[in-house]
Amino acid sequence: MSARRSLPIPVPRKPRNLSGIILTHPDKADAIAKAGQARTLKDHTYRSRMEELMPILARYLEKQG
Repeated sequence: MSARRSLPIPVPRKPRNLSGIILTHPDKADAIAKAGQARTLKDHTYRSRMEELMPILARYLEKQG
């Protein structure tokens, strides 16, 4: 998922414009923060990390014999 799709506001093309929106609209900044936290809690779990790590570890162990 791209960062643009995870933000709850229209995202301008230039990052400096986004920072201006955040500074002048605290309610939008709060919405962005909450959306980011929700995505982090959903996508960055121990389970997802282990699902990513296990194939890497298996390949490593196979090479070690």
